[in-house]
Amino acid sequence: MIFDRIFPKRDATIALAGVMQSLLAVHQLAAKGKADKDSLRISVKAVLCTEPANSLAVYGGLSAIANGVHCLVQVLNGRSTQALPAMEQALITRYAGQVLRLGGLVRANAALAQRLGEALQVVPTEMHEDEEAADLLRLQVDALAKVYIAHISPLKPRVMVSGQPTYLRNEQFTADIRCQLLAAVRSAVLWHQCGGRLWQLLFFRGFVLAQARELAASLPKACLLYTSPSPRD
Repeated sequence: MIFDRIFPKRDATIALAGVMQSLLAVHQLAAKGKADKDSLRISVKAVLCTEPANSLAVYGGLSAIANGVHCLVQVLNGRSTQALPAMEQALITRYAGQVLRLGGLVRANAALAQRLGEALQVVPTEMHEDEEAADLLRLQVDALAKVYIAHISPLKPRVMVSGQPTYLRNEQFTADIRCQLLAAVRSAVLWHQCGGRLWQLLFFRGFVLAQARELAASLPKACLLYTSPSPRD
């Protein structure tokens, strides 16, 4: 039916929360020097999950993107909070607009999508005998950062990340940021695949907000915004 194509689907809202989850991590890294290994693991999983059963399978469940759900609610609601002040909301919203456009470009470009798929196939997924989980995660993040540089950075609009020079000049921080940006684009592609469109956010903002609030209400009470990031040395 025509209304099924017009109104945003729940799966699209889940994917949009995935976008916000990654962009929230980008902002935390670039502006505040805060890193969240759990968020990185979720983002790596999302990028490498190319044949999911549904939207939630990309992330490993709704609780995995709890921060993204709460961020989405606050951004759509437009109310400033201590966890997400107005200036930070505006910055993340700008990132989101750029990333959603990039997701549309990737989905529409079969050759680019194929090159991305081939690049992801060589990202390590198993630990060697002398490695720990943290070692594998670092290898994956660095590999995905290179994928972002090679295949997403040349596209327009280019996501220009704002933050503190100290963090933006740090190689490990910049690798983490690029990995999170790649995950955000992956979620944006999923959003498009689920029928998400930018005009829906303009004309059906309240509808998407209601869906995001339903998702937030279904999360455990412990799933709060900014619960896990901690400063790096």
